[in-house]
Amino acid sequence: MPIFQDENTNVTEPTEREPYPGKIYMDGMHFGMGCSCLQVTYETQNVNHARFLYDMFLPFTPIMSALSATTPLVKGQISDHDFRWEILEQSVDCRTADEKDRTSVNHICKSRYSTVSRYISNHEYIKDFHNDITFKAICPEVKSALVEGGLDDRLANHVASLFIRIPIPVYEKELAFPCCAKATDEILDKLGKVASPNRNQDADLEIADQSSPGNAVEEVKSDGSHSATDEVPEKSAANKDVLTDVTSSSSFLGKVDDNALEGICTAWFLKCPPMDGNSHFENLQSTNWNSLRFKNPPTEDSDIGWRVEFRPMDI
Repeated sequence: MPIFQDENTNVTEPTEREPYPGKIYMDGMHFGMGCSCLQVTYETQNVNHARFLYDMFLPFTPIMSALSATTPLVKGQISDHDFRWEILEQSVDCRTADEKDRTSVNHICKSRYSTVSRYISNHEYIKDFHNDITFKAICPEVKSALVEGGLDDRLANHVASLFIRIPIPVYEKELAFPCCAKATDEILDKLGKVASPNRNQDADLEIADQSSPGNAVEEVKSDGSHSATDEVPEKSAANKDVLTDVTSSSSFLGKVDDNALEGICTAWFLKCPPMDGNSHFENLQSTNWNSLRFKNPPTEDSDIGWRVEFRPMDI
């Protein structure tokens, strides 16, 4: 952040505290996320009401930002700005150099903490020319699925834009996806090895490719001999336990070191939501911090309805 300059301000010599002359150096996420603010959530009548309210609030976000700006002091010094937003944007800006490059096809124009940039309702007051910011980065698979499911372009673009970000937190019980067969099989294999790292490899079953007729299962006996059978053997005890509940890995994940778990967490970043809820979507949604947030009900049977969160104000 630029420092407020008066006649006694050092803007030429780097110091141990401020290595960049004329700037207030903040090298941690907490400098932004530790700022105080006022965020107000409004529950609406239905999804269309929420979309309309979101759009009506949008032009008020910069107005209320200016009226509420009360963050001139940063790290014990007076900054040249009096609003927290620039600190927030920089403190959680996880874009790569390629994503910041305006000429790249992967360009993302804003930090994950940013102002909103599009209207989402189909109200007669909202015209196509109001959405005049072009976004190169959008998740095409998500948008295609939403449109095929009956969602209109405006809301589909909004939701698909959330999926261009990599999830930040990873929860131990959400490492395996029931709906991603290939990824889940790989995870189960890794989890099985972690659960029984010293099991007798000679007694393992080697399962041949079952994709074509005539393939048989080869059993490796303890004496080294082989025998073929047409029956598919039952999965090992470790993998069988995991299959019973693919999200119940905490029983043994805590018993091994980090090296043994290498590779297990990577499938989380496939961004594939679970079939039994929307917790992974909420993870992405809640780590896209914008000046407005369009909030769906937390579950299908929840008494909480569609909401709009107004987020820009300082306090």
